[in-house]
This record gives sequence, C-alpha cells and structure tokens, in this order.
Amino acid sequence: MIQISSYDTTGGNNDRITLTDGEKVVLANLKGPGIISRIWCTIDSRDPYFLRRIVLRIYWDDEQDPSVEVPIGDFFGTGFQYKNYISAYTGMSSGGYYSYFPMPFNKSAKIEVENQTGQDVYAFYYQIDYQKLEKPLDRDVGYFHSYWNREIRTNKKENYVILNAEGRGQFVGVNMSMQGYNQNLWFLEGDEMVYVDNEITPSIHGTGTEDFFTSGWYFSNGEYSSPYNGLIIKDDSLSRIAAYRFQVGDAIPFKKSILFTIEHGHSNEEIADYSSTAFWYQKEPHKKFPPILKASLRIPLRITVPVNVTEAESLDIQDSGIKSEILDMSDYGPDWSGNKQLQINFTKEAENFKLELPSATEDIYNIDIFYTKAPEYGNVDIYYLGEKVGGINEYYDKVYPGGKITINGLKSIDGKITLEFVSTGKAPKSSGYGIGLDAFKIDPDRIYISEWYVIGPFQNPHASDMDRKGIDIIYSPEKEFDTSKVYYGVDSQEVKWKLMKISEDGYLNLWNKFD
Repeated sequence: MIQISSYDTTGGNNDRITLTDGEKVVLANLKGPGIISRIWCTIDSRDPYFLRRIVLRIYWDDEQDPSVEVPIGDFFGTGFQYKNYISAYTGMSSGGYYSYFPMPFNKSAKIEVENQTGQDVYAFYYQIDYQKLEKPLDRDVGYFHSYWNREIRTNKKENYVILNAEGRGQFVGVNMSMQGYNQNLWFLEGDEMVYVDNEITPSIHGTGTEDFFTSGWYFSNGEYSSPYNGLIIKDDSLSRIAAYRFQVGDAIPFKKSILFTIEHGHSNEEIADYSSTAFWYQKEPHKKFPPILKASLRIPLRITVPVNVTEAESLDIQDSGIKSEILDMSDYGPDWSGNKQLQINFTKEAENFKLELPSATEDIYNIDIFYTKAPEYGNVDIYYLGEKVGGINEYYDKVYPGGKITINGLKSIDGKITLEFVSTGKAPKSSGYGIGLDAFKIDPDRIYISEWYVIGPFQNPHASDMDRKGIDIIYSPEKEFDTSKVYYGVDSQEVKWKLMKISEDGYLNLWNKFD
C-alpha cells in the first residue's frame, strides 16, 4: 500500500495545499499498474457553493478526456450541502469526504481538482491510497468512470438522462439531488427506464423514484444511510431530495451501450431541478462526456421560480421613454427563469413605466413578482389604479436573485391588469437607479371552504383497485349531522367527526390522517 497525501514535506504541520482561484492542481500522478483503493479529503472554503464549484477529474492511462468529471460534493454524496452520511463506497463523515471505489489502472492515473469558486480555497487536505501491482491488468478489467449531469428545469417531453455510455461495462450506482419548483415532491412519481445495448423497450422499468432507491411512500420515514442505499437529505420546506444507490449484487451489465433514464413525475408531468452522479466500470475507450455546466449554473437553487410564470422580458413597456434591455443571467446563477431578466434603466428618481399583464379574464388576482438585486439597482414603488400596492428595494452588493414580492387582491379592469413602476431613488451605496424583473406569477384569487368536518374510516368494498363500491354506500353519519355522536367504522372502531383545515391551495389532504 502506498499513500499520496498533502502532508507537510518540510516536517511542519501545514498538511494542506491551497487552491488559488481558477487553479488546476494535480493531486496524484501515478505509474501503473495499480489500484486506487481510497480517496479522502477535507476542505476549507469561504465559498458557500464550493461543493459544486470545485471539480474532481480522473484520467486513466494517459487519456486526453477524463473518465471522472464531477463536482466534488456530488462525487462524495450531494452538492446541496454537507450532510453526514455513511455508505460502503462514498460518504461525508464528520467533516471529511471519502471514496472506497476500487479504481484499477494499467499505465497511469492522474487525479486533479480545479477551483472554480471565484476565490482562493485556503485549505485542501487529501490522502490517496493505492496498491502497486506486479503484473499488468487483465485485458477484461473495467476502468472506473463517473459522470455528472444536471437539468435545471427538466424537459416535459423526455426523461432525464443519468447516463448515456458506449462500450462494454457494468453500471454500479448513482446518486441524485432533486428539487421541485411547486412546493411538493410529486416528481418522485417518475420511473427509471434503462435501455441496454440499443434496445427499443427498456429491460428495466421501475415503479417510482423512491422505489428505485430502495425506499417507499415518498421516503415517508425520513433520512437514513446504509451500505448500498440511503436518503441523505429530505427537506420538505425546499422540496429537496438527495439519495443514493450502489448496485453491487445487482450491477447492470452492458456489451455495447447503456442509456439510463428516469422520469420526473409520472410521464414527466413535473418540471424539477435534477442532478445526478453516475458510477460505472467499462473497458476503455469511453464515450467523451458532454461539457460540464459552467460553475454559475452548477450551484443549488437559492430561490425557486415556479413553472408557468409570465416572463418579464416577454412583456411590453408602455407609456414611457425609459430604456430597457433583456439580460442573460446565466453567469450569476441558475435561479432566473429562462436564464434571462428584463432590466429597466432608470436614470433618476420619479421616472416610471407601465406593464400590462396578460389574460386577466377573471375578477381578482394575486401576483408574485420575482426580481433581482444588484449593486447598480435602486428602489421602486408599484402602483395599481393610482394606489400604491407594493415596493422593492433592489440594492445588494452583488447580483443576486431577490426572491419575490406578493401583491394580493388586484381587480382586473376590462380583462387587464396594468402595473405602474415608479423609481423612488436608491440606497447610498448603489451606483444606479435601475431595476431587474425576472417573472410574474399571476393567480386568480380563489375562495375555498377553509374547514371541513371529516369522519372515518369506513369500509370501502371493492372488486378490484379500480372497481370500488364504497362511495355508493350511505353510512350512518351521512343520514344525520351530529358532531358529538360516536359511530362505528372499519373493524368496529369508534369514530367521530374531525374538524380539519385545508391547505392554502384548497386541498384537503387525508394522507395519514386516519388509521
């Protein structure tokens, strides 16, 4: 066993390296034949998104294109955040990161990291353990590969692609980091579909995303880790899931190619933010990876702009000589809908413009306005029918998604809602008066019944799952209404009326409410 590490060769205690901004550093340049058995590191970075902006690459046998190219956080588990978890092959362990994937090589192995954080990484500690072999590898030995992919907004017309590889090998695992845009986890209804050796019909067609990760019911019992599968993160408040599965006894062999895909929601009906790290072994050469996303588009979402919004850049500015422009925001993060925004170039206080929102055919509307903060942006008040209904202060010391402002109860006039934006000045540190608008979410104001009395459970006789007769049976509580009375339901259990409140979107969720 031989170890390559960042130890202080002067005999001191400075057992680390520093990664300057933009620097590529070769951690190990090994001569074969050999097998890497362990990779460990720990990182001190001031960048909150270094897990996605430091890239790990591994090259085998003097190849020009890497066999591993993955953001460092995703390689070891997830790029969402550092989260302790332990598995047989990768993990985040109390401040450290590790991999125990065996990585054989014949001629050479080069392991490098690239710092794309935009600042120096002050401490990068690492250890790489490998065994030097006396004889060359057998010609049938597969080489380790890992590929990272991300779709910030999945495509409703097609499955998300985890891996599209050519050659002969075995697929051995994947981790995925997923986030919904509509405050739910319905994307987990998606099935995995795996096509081996150019087959037309997938030889593997799963039953749901959490099922693929060897769990169930939307990961109902929460986070866990085990040797071969686990749930690293479940955050219902952010609609985030990070999970892994290693296929050791159930590796997927392929002789010509493998296309590993997964739906996002049933039949891809959910648009979500998906990223994945695939792990597999294959004989070289391998199919060249697509270019990895630039660093700004790899970081996690800081805000979520829902689907089916009206893009600000699609609206016409009315009654104004104010200059405007459509800006590409992809250098600043993945958060802007369509990667663009409408910038209004106010030059002084009291300048104004109007925007007419489309298709306001119902009576009352609630509107979310998604905006941008920036060093050159100012303050704006928002008026409707001559009355101030909101305001935004858009100064910040860097370009950043500002989130949203909500305006409720706007009555449409002749099927139109026209908002007026008036510059009210700027913060002392701001270099300008402009504003940036990303998108408008326009929802009719619905009035829902806010509380329901519910009773149950009662028998639901059915001939099959799709042929249920219980809805046609009139039970005792339906013949009278007495909230104090006790009835007998399934298995003769005593049941009473329960007062239940609905959610903000009008749904009454009965899941796990009755035994």
